[in-house]
Amino acid sequence: MRRKTAAKRLVFVEAAGSLFLNYGFSAVTMESIAAAAKSSKVTLYNYFPSKEELFEAWAFEAGKGAFEQLVAAVDENMSTREVLLRVGVAYLRLITKQEVISINRLIIGEVERFPQLAQRFYAVGPKRTLANLVVAINSLVVRGALVDRDVNKMAIHFKILCEGIMFEKLIWGIEPLPSEDSIKELITEAVDQFMLFYGQKISDKNEG
Repeated sequence: MRRKTAAKRLVFVEAAGSLFLNYGFSAVTMESIAAAAKSSKVTLYNYFPSKEELFEAWAFEAGKGAFEQLVAAVDENMSTREVLLRVGVAYLRLITKQEVISINRLIIGEVERFPQLAQRFYAVGPKRTLANLVVAINSLVVRGALVDRDVNKMAIHFKILCEGIMFEKLIWGIEPLPSEDSIKELITEAVDQFMLFYGQKISDKNEG
C-alpha cells in the first residue's frame, strides 16, 4: 500500500474510532465517518466496505506496537525469568493502553446488539495476544526451562496472573491506569507465582 493511501486509510480509522467512543457503534453511520474524516462517502467505501470492517481496523490499530513488543520479548539469550518478565510487562502495557480499555468498554455495551463486533475484536485483539503468549511460553518449554504441559493452558494461566484483579478495575473505571513501576511490580509477582507452578526443579545458575 502506498504511503499516501495508508495515511488516508488511517484518517478514516481514527475518525471512526473517535465517533465510536463518543456515540457508540450503533449511532455512527458511514456518512458521519466520512464527514469527520473530511472526505466523501464514496472514497470511504473504497477503503472500507462496511462499518464493521472499520471497527476491526480500529481495534487492530489499538494494539500496534504492543504486539511487536510481545514477540520481541522472547530472547534465547535471556533466562527464563527475564523472558517472562519482559513478556508480562509487554502484555500489561498492551491491555492497559487507554484505547484498548475504551474498546473493551465499548464491546461490553454493544455485544448484545452487535455480537459480530465481539467476534471481530476477539480475532484481532485477545486471540492474537494469546497466540503470542503461547509462542513465548512454548519457547521456554522447548528449551526445557518450564514443565511440558498444555501450553495453551499455561499461557492462559500466565495471562490471568498478569491481569490479577487490576484489569477488571480498569474496565470498570475503579482505578486509574497503572504506572510503569506498578506494572513491573505486578508482573514480578505474577512471574514468581507462575514459576512456582511450572518452573523446572533443576539447578540452573542462568535462571536467576
